[in-house]
This record gives sequence, C-alpha cells and structure tokens, in this order.
Amino acid sequence: MPLTTVIREPIAELTTAVFTGTLVDPDGTPFTADSPKKLESLRMTIYDAATRATIVNSVDVLESVDAEGNLELKVYPEENLILGEGRNEEHVMLLEWLWTENGEEGEPEGEPEGEIKENMGKHEIRFTVKNLDRVE
Repeated sequence: MPLTTVIREPIAELTTAVFTGTLVDPDGTPFTADSPKKLESLRMTIYDAATRATIVNSVDVLESVDAEGNLELKVYPEENLILGEGRNEEHVMLLEWLWTENGEEGEPEGEPEGEIKENMGKHEIRFTVKNLDRVE
C-alpha cells in the first residue's frame, strides 16, 4: 500500500465526504473478523496541508471498518471546512492504526516470550476542499 493517496476530485466545503478502501497489514492482508491479526484501534487526524493547523485531532474511527476489512469513513461538514481565506485548500487526513496478532501483541519469531511489540500502521490521504459560495 502506498504511503499517500491523493484524491484528485475536489470536495465541496461543509459537505459530508465519504472515503472508502481496504485497511491492510504490511503484507497486504485485510484486517478481517477471522484474521489472526486483530485491528485494535484506528484514529483519524485532519489538518491543513499549508499551515498544518489541526481541524480534527486523533478521533477514534474504528467503527468505520467492517468485518471484511473494508473502510467507509465519513468526514462530516464541520470536519470539512476551509480555515483560510482562499477558495481552495489542501487537507491531509492521517490514519493511524494498531493491531495485535492472535489476540496478543505481535511478537516476531525469536523475540523473548512476554516482550510486547506494538504493530502500527499509518497512511495519509490528501484532498482539496473547495468553497462553492465565495466569488473572488
């Protein structure tokens, strides 16, 4: 999976946007209900790419992933606003997730028993928010 996904089509400001995809481990395997790897948390942060000003700060969105590992994440109007004065603004959605393997923190082969290793993934989605009401 690439580190960054770029959404080419602008999203209208103050509207609900839906992002879809499949959440996978580093091997490309989806986090499914019957997988030995269990998705423990998924957090979303949204910020302005130019100023790095935070719009949404580390919100729990784990319920956005179904039993097959499919992601359907809604960004609501109050999370989808332009902070500056321009007509367009680039935003970044950072997704961060933790998982365990076989119900225990993932321990690579050969690691001492009882030593806990956290498994973590990150992905960013870049998109443009467009204000449809302003005329420049």
